[in-house]
Amino acid sequence: MSVLCVQTTVENLQPIKVGGIFYQDFQFFQVPASSPHDVESLCMVDNVVYYHLLGTFPNFPEPIPPNRGEKCYNIQPVLNRGLGLVASRNIEPGEIIVTERPVLVLPVNIPFPRFRSRPITVLWNRLSEKQSSTTDFRKGIIDTNALGLQFFSAPELDNRYAGIFPEISRCNHSCTPNAIYNFDPSHLAFHLTANKTIAQGDEITIAYIEPLFPRTFRRTGFAGYHFFCTCPSCSLPEDKSLRSDALRTLIHDWVDPTVDIDGWEAHYDNTIRHTISNYGSKDSRIKAASISLTSPSTTPTDLRSVIHSGKQYYELCKSEDVHTDYIYHALERVALAYALLGEEDQFQDWGRRARIELRVLGFIAVGKSILTDEEWGKALESPTRFIDSGMKNVLK
Repeated sequence: MSVLCVQTTVENLQPIKVGGIFYQDFQFFQVPASSPHDVESLCMVDNVVYYHLLGTFPNFPEPIPPNRGEKCYNIQPVLNRGLGLVASRNIEPGEIIVTERPVLVLPVNIPFPRFRSRPITVLWNRLSEKQSSTTDFRKGIIDTNALGLQFFSAPELDNRYAGIFPEISRCNHSCTPNAIYNFDPSHLAFHLTANKTIAQGDEITIAYIEPLFPRTFRRTGFAGYHFFCTCPSCSLPEDKSLRSDALRTLIHDWVDPTVDIDGWEAHYDNTIRHTISNYGSKDSRIKAASISLTSPSTTPTDLRSVIHSGKQYYELCKSEDVHTDYIYHALERVALAYALLGEEDQFQDWGRRARIELRVLGFIAVGKSILTDEEWGKALESPTRFIDSGMKNVLK
């Protein structure tokens, strides 16, 4: 077992209640570095998470894959933003920038006074003897540097833990980020991936909060990070910001039947409402998203609806320079609809875009995509063969 339980370090502690959870219900453990380029991870998780990890991943944590090639970024000062990650060469969309483990994992609901408690002190001292031991310093480091960890697929069980990462935590925020980060619980590691082309010299940015929220909501969320966002989206004039807010809300709620579209449209003027109306009704978008590509009753007209809706969503995201998990699903359906229509050139064009988005999503797309990256490679290399025979096996 590669997980080393270090509960004996704090075994004589009395139970301390934290938001209804006692320290005796937690596991304190360390994960040793798996390579000279890796870090030791110090973790505090409750028993539910601990035994879920051991039961789901027998070899937890699996060794993290080595980062490919030379490092593609530097950590350096960024104007008015402190230290940040800056690309040292061009980085392609879908390219993994870095994979790394957290140096510290803690529950997010530890009350402020508990940061001076012995369990936290033990973990903190093992993290670094040189770090300040004041409660304010610990709390500040975690609040401004920690990133949320998703150990479960069930939303109600997630977002209860945060990790501090040696380099990914150095990424600054943007509401139009050029990279995304995904937590891989099997490796206890984060993958930082480019979601668009990043030119040499550009800062590598991520989103600390949901970038599809309206600007006013985003600014409220920034309060916990103690900064005022000046990214291109947040710096728009008021009239253009309102239009951007409307389009981002449309992206967020594209196929969500629980959202009252008429309710939020009423907040915008006629010009913005006209722009929104160009993307069709909520019912038409939901209908297009629900069309089965494999049903015998699906007609060429239905496939054209899939294509039209998917391309609209893709272009809408591009116009706002944002990335969502749904982009891949939309592009995959567009490409396969073209294949079913026998339009080889269009299949290749949109299939290439879909494959890039699949690489951006990485492991979180496993089980959610119709084609794997390898299958996309074969299909795009021999599109005629795929359309004539291979597609039937994929879509059956």
